Amino acid sequence: MVIRPNRLLASLGFLFLVMLVTACNESSHVTDEEGEKPVLDDSLLAEIEEPQASEIDNTQVFYSFKDPTSELYGYINSNGEVIISPKFDQAFDFSDGLGRVTVVDDDIIKIGFIDENGDYVIEPQYREARDFSEGLAAVNSYESEQTIGYINKQGEKVLVFDQFHDLFPFSDGMAVVGVWEDPDDTFMTMGYINKEGEVVKEPQYRLASDFSEGFARVDDTEKGYFIDLDGEVLIEAEERHHFYCGFSEGLACIKDEEERWGFFDKNGDIVIEHQFERVDGFSEGLAPVQIDWKWGFIDKEGNIIITPDYDIANRFSEGLAWIRKEDKWGAIDQDGTVLIEPYYDYAEPFKGGLARVFVEEQEQFVNRNGEVVFKVE
Repeated sequence: MVIRPNRLLASLGFLFLVMLVTACNESSHVTDEEGEKPVLDDSLLAEIEEPQASEIDNTQVFYSFKDPTSELYGYINSNGEVIISPKFDQAFDFSDGLGRVTVVDDDIIKIGFIDENGDYVIEPQYREARDFSEGLAAVNSYESEQTIGYINKQGEKVLVFDQFHDLFPFSDGMAVVGVWEDPDDTFMTMGYINKEGEVVKEPQYRLASDFSEGFARVDDTEKGYFIDLDGEVLIEAEERHHFYCGFSEGLACIKDEEERWGFFDKNGDIVIEHQFERVDGFSEGLAPVQIDWKWGFIDKEGNIIITPDYDIANRFSEGLAWIRKEDKWGAIDQDGTVLIEPYYDYAEPFKGGLARVFVEEQEQFVNRNGEVVFKVE
């Protein structure tokens, strides 16, 4: 969600699925240095929050799907049953107990939020909006004076700003905010606010991640840093982009001068030496790592638990990790046993017992046994 000084983005782009390999569990908000427009957090698309518990999250989950005939969106539950018939021009998986939906009224995009019955809790009225997180959602209103701020689940404005041009979801009680210092700028400068709307860190960064386990990774024009909730620096790197994944299960990753990756703890101490070509964050006790161009998994002592044998490996979620071989996605358990043979062209992490997958352009939902419980036809 973005406001350029004196002008807004023309519209909210409709759903486009992008597979982010080895995606971190915290979202990063970055600006492009090659003259491109800012790259925004994918919560404007379909952000998938990956459960970190080894057991299936028993919280009721509702998944959006698109009916190819009507091109409208509806919802299914974790049993694959349609609970809300397709009637929205766009819809996103429930987050924080509410579903974000879009309707087009006289060629005007309006965004609102629904409950599990498909009833509007907050009527469609916003030009742009992000999902609810920690009880608040960032919105951009249709008003003569462009209004950007946060609403609660009753639709009440609790924070309103005129100094920021972009707002992101709250995490650990903090949210990234962005500004364009000049209308002709090609990148935003980013900082942080708390839930009282107080500026904790003035916009000054070229990259800023969501907070995770009390820390966030940031880059300025020269260096990279991890900062705490007070904005104090825990660790710094001599160059930008030397941090990739934020803290997850007590560890975060860092790159050395030889382009090798390792992990450090919350004291800033290296606990797994730099030795990997690429890595991702820990989840359920394991982290994906790349050795000799193949991906496997290590434990928190740096021991190889699953031998690198895959073209890509994503983090574990609900006991399974998606892996790719020969351009197809399958899933393994923590013993490295293949439970779902590589078959899918696209796969998202399991949540609530199901995962969204695609075979070519057909959307499906599979359970942890690889059984298709819902197929969009």
